[in-house]
Amino acid sequence: MTLEYRYGMLIGMPTTQIAIRLENSLLDQVDDLVSAGAMDSRAEVMRTALSLLLDQREQERIDRLIIAGYTSVPSTPAEDAAAEASLKAAILDEPW
Repeated sequence: MTLEYRYGMLIGMPTTQIAIRLENSLLDQVDDLVSAGAMDSRAEVMRTALSLLLDQREQERIDRLIIAGYTSVPSTPAEDAAAEASLKAAILDEPW
C-alpha cells in the first residue's frame, strides 16, 4: 500500500471521523488560524493541537521517569562537583 502525505495526514491510513463541541470563542480562534493561512482547515488545527497535547503529555511522562531515576539513585558528591564545575564553565563561556 502506498501512502500519500497531505494536510498533516497520511492518506490511506485508517481514520475515524469524530464530532466535538467547542465554545464559540474557541471556534472563532480556530477559524482565525485558518483565515490567516496558519492552518489549512479546522480539522488540521484540531489534529495539530491534539498531537501537541499528546507530545507534551509524553514529554511530561519521560520527565517524571528521569526525576524518579535521579531521586532513587542520588548523585555522589563527586558528580555534584563535576556538574557545578561544568555549569560555571558554561556560564563563563556566555558572551554577556
